[in-house]
Amino acid sequence: MTGTVLVLGLAACSDSNSTETVEIVEAPDTPADSTENTPSDSASDTSSTSASDWEAGVAVTYRGHISAGHYKVGTEVVVRELDSALKQTGTVYKTNILDDQGTFTIEDAKFESPMVSVEVSGSMMSVCNEWDYPKSSSFTILDLRITNALNTSSFTDMQTIRAKFLMEKGMSFKEARAQAAKELKEILLMEELQEDFESMNFADSNENNYYLLAAEVLFTPLGSLNEGDKPYSGAFTKDTIVLSSLYTMWNWAYREATDRDCFKLSEYSKKWGYQVKLKKAKDFLDSLWKVKLNLGTCDSDNRGKYKESACSPIYGNKQFFRCDSTGWAHEEICSNVDFATFLNEAPADPTQLLKSENCKDTYYFYKNDEWHKAQQVDVGLKSACVDKNIGEVRFSGKMCYQCERSGWLELTKDECEAKRATCTKDGEVFTGESSPTTKFVCEGDTARQFTVRETALDKPCTKASPKDTIKMGYTLFVCDAGSWKFTSGDSAANALIDERDGKVYRTTGIGNQRWMAQNLDFGDSAAYPNLKGNIFSTNSDPILQLESPGTLYNWNAAMNVATDSGWRAPSDSEKVHGICPEGYHIPSMAEWDTLFVFAQKYKVSNTVGASLRGKSHWNYDPFDKNYNNDDFNLSLDGTGVVGKDNRYSANEGIAYLWTTESDTSGFSFKYMTLKDAEMTNIKYSSPKVKAAIRCVKD
Repeated sequence: MTGTVLVLGLAACSDSNSTETVEIVEAPDTPADSTENTPSDSASDTSSTSASDWEAGVAVTYRGHISAGHYKVGTEVVVRELDSALKQTGTVYKTNILDDQGTFTIEDAKFESPMVSVEVSGSMMSVCNEWDYPKSSSFTILDLRITNALNTSSFTDMQTIRAKFLMEKGMSFKEARAQAAKELKEILLMEELQEDFESMNFADSNENNYYLLAAEVLFTPLGSLNEGDKPYSGAFTKDTIVLSSLYTMWNWAYREATDRDCFKLSEYSKKWGYQVKLKKAKDFLDSLWKVKLNLGTCDSDNRGKYKESACSPIYGNKQFFRCDSTGWAHEEICSNVDFATFLNEAPADPTQLLKSENCKDTYYFYKNDEWHKAQQVDVGLKSACVDKNIGEVRFSGKMCYQCERSGWLELTKDECEAKRATCTKDGEVFTGESSPTTKFVCEGDTARQFTVRETALDKPCTKASPKDTIKMGYTLFVCDAGSWKFTSGDSAANALIDERDGKVYRTTGIGNQRWMAQNLDFGDSAAYPNLKGNIFSTNSDPILQLESPGTLYNWNAAMNVATDSGWRAPSDSEKVHGICPEGYHIPSMAEWDTLFVFAQKYKVSNTVGASLRGKSHWNYDPFDKNYNNDDFNLSLDGTGVVGKDNRYSANEGIAYLWTTESDTSGFSFKYMTLKDAEMTNIKYSSPKVKAAIRCVKD
């Protein structure tokens, strides 16, 4: 059969569409049992490496150096024998790195095949800086017929990656190795280098070792993980090597040559005893980036100006350098170039977004007399949020945003439903598309979501609505000025007059219950002997100085039973009159819970607790609406508690209220602090604890 021609290319950094091709003419096909196209080919290619002592099955001591980054002394080196197809044969030798030059030896190694891989993995330090790469690796395939030296470097690693790819295209190992070396030398402008990469290491003096040091700058800035996942390795596993994918190499060459990032090169090279001419390495890197980036001369004629590099764009962004007094300075942020070049005059429409000339998917807008980089939401909405359009609502798919002074504010789904609606009639009610159970009402020409109370009452109340009313037991809700107001018949006619001492108490009708809206303050122990010694008046203490009086009662006083009468649990249906005025009684736990259910449904506050707490006798911020809103005029007071030790505590920060629920294990109260979302149950074992009383109507 005739030979085939494999055409490979090197795409230039400055023009990804132009390629430099190399034709490789393969030998005619050979019989199936031939060793052609395998690593067993004759190793007659020219080499400047040390002579080979390999002979199948003969013991040889091999010496090598790991020059692909600086691995710690003691790091394990693994040498594996490979067959003609580069598969592992099972013969393995392990040793360790002996010094800072990466030296290792393998004594009396016997290999049946001349093909071996040299592998090392572990913590590697870059020669450029103080970065440590804990999961680094080096992998090189060598032919022992060429050399006894098991030297590896970034060159041999990349040569191996490229050669394995070329072999998959039909080349023999000899051809693939030679082609990979040729391409690497062309890419890195090293055509004058005649030596094999395997001949070079940092331990032995070699005129061309400066190339090896340059390779460490170019190939290891990002560290390495494993074979096939090295920096830039993807660029070497394609038919055409696109040099723009290697742009980071040229940037690192620039950074080292201009002393911007590779600041440890001189120090570490000397510290680790590298046999290399440092100046030649720097000069080579300097010439490399100048050719690859093609910036031209930086002088007084173009001082302060920007020049786009030949490798631009990178990831869609143009790459710029600025000419300053030190030479070409890399401008890593392309938006800085935008601000320095074309973002000058204010636009006629400040809401308009201006597309970047240099940065991928980047836009700008003008606000407060300066340009700003647009956020993703600005781009999605195709408009900036500036003073001109404060309050504007824009839609993006099912999401919507409103322009506030701080920028675009994302609205909830229900808020979006309201903003999308078209209103033609005040009071018109509709349900949302995304939330069918959520109701909206038109208030004038705009829509809004039902309030919590409107939802509970299932009826809207707008500013234009007639003064409608809804009655629920004692409670009357009145539509007034655009909201449902709670009224409870809280008038003189519904006041509670305690005939025993003539005191008058406000009451509030909440659903089917009427509650005292003030704490009970009765203390006639002469008429009611069970009160004697069992009550505490919060108004009698001159230190407390509470604005409204109140009395705290222990169990015997609250239930109006003698101290030695023993305990008796009331039945579920029994109303315990206790010390309450005529027609009222001590609330049971169930009656308290009925109150909370109503409050939860019809509150306007964030929590039940806030809807029941009054405005006085609490330590609170009067401007914070989360704590004391008193939605139902119950006005619970934080008048504290007297413990079983007869000491008063928690003045104006806590409320304890009696219930009739008690058993042999203790006596139950309703308890709440200022910030509690709801009242909770608490039980004390002692009947001596004194708490407030709110009586409920029979």
